[in-house]
Amino acid sequence: MATQKDFLTASKILDESIEVLHARGRKYADPATNHLRISHLWSTYLERYVSPQQVAGCMALLKIARSMESPDHLDNFVDGAAYLAIAGELGGMDWENYGNY
Repeated sequence: MATQKDFLTASKILDESIEVLHARGRKYADPATNHLRISHLWSTYLERYVSPQQVAGCMALLKIARSMESPDHLDNFVDGAAYLAIAGELGGMDWENYGNY
């Protein structure tokens, strides 16, 4: 994972994001399952529907907000890119036929 003193090009940030996606998928389940679970929990807590795609978008926004405070902390950009990629993937999901998690 990148440290604050590392310099990463946009391509390297995206490459690291792919590594993060694979590593977290092995640890926390695939992104669709994980974000569907979060969607259910957030929807219950907020008493309004929050889609899995919105969860990923909100997590990307969290990383953007953190980068405003710490613009040299590259993990925020790596994770933010991963969350945006997940949001894009989840937008095309057929949730009715996804099944149980």
